[in-house]
Amino acid sequence: MDNIRQKYRVLFNIQFELSGYTGDLNQYFILMPEDKTRALITWYKTLSKKQQNTATYLVETQYEGANDGKTRIPLKNNEVFRFQLKIKDSNFIKNTHLFSYDFVNKVLFASNTIANKPGGDLLLTAPLDTYSAAQEYKMGYLVSSGGINYKALLPSNAVDSHFVTETDYWKAIAKIGISQADLVDRSSLTEETDLDTILILEIENKNTLDADYRLLDGASKVREVNYMIRFQNPN
Repeated sequence: MDNIRQKYRVLFNIQFELSGYTGDLNQYFILMPEDKTRALITWYKTLSKKQQNTATYLVETQYEGANDGKTRIPLKNNEVFRFQLKIKDSNFIKNTHLFSYDFVNKVLFASNTIANKPGGDLLLTAPLDTYSAAQEYKMGYLVSSGGINYKALLPSNAVDSHFVTETDYWKAIAKIGISQADLVDRSSLTEETDLDTILILEIENKNTLDADYRLLDGASKVREVNYMIRFQNPN
């Protein structure tokens, strides 16, 4: 009888981080593939695995010769893997900077089409908004100003504006993360989104992406890329 030979490599890894937290964030939420993505996961012979603070998707690859490292089933260009992040424990929101965000009318959106890699981390979230005294900022909103990143400790708006140097209202943060810049109106989405979803995550296989964000290299081999979504603590 012939030996069964299989080889898997990481198609993509999603790493979650909450500043100052050392436990496993997977206990607070679930990253759920949408129906179309479930079908793609089956078609491409993909497996999912959870490790601390990560969601990993492994794909079966060829295992010898010049094709070693290519997906067993060729991954189509423009293929999209779409997930919805659902909260299992409401305390998670309260213990992050997201506690003032409007998740009734809006939802966060993250994607590997966004090239944002401070310090080498491949963030799936947009660069922070630049501070403007004319804008409204809720507690937990993030901004940048003069090359420094800040988190709002108290509300600020055009009528009662507070510059980032006012330490009662703003706190400098070392690392940027998901922010109000990533919010989109639920009504603007073309795909149905569940009401208990706070984040839509899309991973695309597209050869026009920033090279660091691509799933495959120039030889169509799996790059085993690690993406990151970072949360801030509430204070």
